Amino acid sequence: MQISVLARNGNFLKTLPHQDNVYSVRFNPNNQELISASGNNIYFWNLVGEFLYKLSGNQDMLSEINFNSDGSILTSVDTEKVTLWKLNLNDLKQQTCRWLDDYFVTHSNDRNRKNVCD
Repeated sequence: MQISVLARNGNFLKTLPHQDNVYSVRFNPNNQELISASGNNIYFWNLVGEFLYKLSGNQDMLSEINFNSDGSILTSVDTEKVTLWKLNLNDLKQQTCRWLDDYFVTHSNDRNRKNVCD
């Protein structure tokens, strides 16, 4: 399954790839991110369609995702429960970068570090 992203003028920008069907897509109220629910994962994308990170932890297929009014809490709904995620996106990004540090040490010529961690 894929999501096509369009510019405000309706022009095609990018297709966002997913391995499973996409059941829900939302913009964060802070207007900085797009999220999508696919399988049991939540994917975060910037507004030009670049993948940022994913949240895992749902055991069943997600059917719905949504933000509260200020974008600090995310809800995910699967077949058995509703999960509330308290988001501090800066902390999440820093944690992801720490996990990737070992990879980037051994792959110092990888250009993706700038896109992910800078």
